[in-house]
Amino acid sequence: TGIGAMGAFKSLIDQADNMNDLSKKTGIAVGELSKFNQMAKMSGTDIGGVAIGLKKLSSNIVEAAGGNRELSKIFKILGVDVKNTDGSIRNAGSVMLDISNIFMQMEDGALKNALAVKLFGKAGADLIPFLNEGADALNKFKETIGTDMAAESDRFNDNLVKISSNFELVGNNIAAFFLPKFNSVLEAFIKFNENAPDFNKACHRDWE
Repeated sequence: TGIGAMGAFKSLIDQADNMNDLSKKTGIAVGELSKFNQMAKMSGTDIGGVAIGLKKLSSNIVEAAGGNRELSKIFKILGVDVKNTDGSIRNAGSVMLDISNIFMQMEDGALKNALAVKLFGKAGADLIPFLNEGADALNKFKETIGTDMAAESDRFNDNLVKISSNFELVGNNIAAFFLPKFNSVLEAFIKFNENAPDFNKACHRDWE
């Protein structure tokens, strides 16, 4: 039906809008995030949890690159670089994929859980099924949402909010104009109703 099609369309818009927001928060391109989203669904996790983990990982990468001994040691033991060959800090998405390849080969258990939490924060333990897939799993998916679509989806939803706000403002102005008049009519009716017994008695006397 038309309503179902519109619902599906709005769902796609919201998903693209969400990808646009997550891209700004994580610094990862929308297209790449759309692949992460599909991989997350396949592993029984969700893109929201992945985004939270990426934000924490990004912070840890910066700290490790800045000289944090504990974090630097963890990345070194894992064999994961936090800097590119030119000295710039690596993208959290790329580092996550490197870690994913390592997790894929590690035995599940307390050590892996502790390492996941250390690298990805509280969301780390929930991300283990996602990380266990390995980087190659991401290549099975295609980019389903592009940067332009995500930006336009964000713009579309922003415009819907503005229209809704305008309708609300117009409705409030109309209500503010008519409410005093409605209240006057209601109060007159209440007053008439309160005097109705006396009016009925007077009519009854006139008929006698």
